[in-house]
Amino acid sequence: YPVLADDGMMAQRRPWNPYPKLRSAKDTSLPADAPRRVFRLTLDGDMGEYVWSINNQPLSPRDNLHIREGEVVRFIMINRTMMHHPMHLHGHFFRL
Repeated sequence: YPVLADDGMMAQRRPWNPYPKLRSAKDTSLPADAPRRVFRLTLDGDMGEYVWSINNQPLSPRDNLHIREGEVVRFIMINRTMMHHPMHLHGHFFRL
């Protein structure tokens, strides 16, 4: 498994890949019957005018998605802009 050195060059090779061994200390399985809600968020924008929208609506600090504690939610994020754009959530525990 390749490892990068500080200068970005390949430093060495590990004899095994450590990532499959990573596990949670406690069970994180979701109940099969857990109610789920889906939010589909399509990002559009114009770099020239620097105008962004989600689901064809301009962004506003008042636009919140209200989620109850313990609720299982799926976000489908679609980027239709001309560039890579990282998306993230504030104020929630989440997993990929």
